[in-house]
Amino acid sequence: MSPCFFCVVPRALRLAVLPVLLLVCSACSSLARVYMVDVDSIAARGLSFAATPAYVFRPKEPDMAGVGAEDLRFREAADLVASCLNSRGMHEVKDMRKADVVVYLAYGVDDERRETRVVESPEIDPFLYHGPLVFRDPFLDDRVRWRREVTTVTTWRCWLDVSAYRLDGKGKPGEQLWSTRAQSRGRSHDLRAVLPWLVEAMRGDFAADTHGVASYEVRVDEGGPAEVIRRQGGRQGD
Repeated sequence: MSPCFFCVVPRALRLAVLPVLLLVCSACSSLARVYMVDVDSIAARGLSFAATPAYVFRPKEPDMAGVGAEDLRFREAADLVASCLNSRGMHEVKDMRKADVVVYLAYGVDDERRETRVVESPEIDPFLYHGPLVFRDPFLDDRVRWRREVTTVTTWRCWLDVSAYRLDGKGKPGEQLWSTRAQSRGRSHDLRAVLPWLVEAMRGDFAADTHGVASYEVRVDEGGPAEVIRRQGGRQGD
């Protein structure tokens, strides 16, 4: 019978390898960014996209006061939402007089919160002597000391609100057709970085009725596509 790895490798080397393995595992798990997104959507009963195919974007007051429909940041958000609408057979127009629907957009970063967290990390004391070479679980070895570190974590809420109204013959908003809202809390307050994943989470429920809040986990792997996982609540739109 061949000796096991932990029996033939000196204790000092085994303990020296431990923090390296922990760092490797940490690096592997950090390759994917995870966003927890809540989507709340409601739509008019019997909604038909074919009946109102042309839409125009406008900033929603009062959240977007002073923002124009052609502002670059607004257009960036509008283009993301347009990918959802276009997949339903709709198309964007620039002239309100040629539109069947006006789509109001609002977005923002707010509700800053600070939380105190305790983080434990291993430290190895190489000067303790344990006598003869025997196998010991490195996580139970008394050379491994766990250091407690108190840190303060700041999080923000990033959100996107989309609502649509049918336009009457005079180009005035009338019946509300749908309202879809997505929000995510995390350590990033860079809305431009988070906004695409808010849209990905809301895509399946966009302009539909979630019958409550639907929670999603959006996993973004480096160099790969995003994976959207429904966690709880709501009902997938058609």
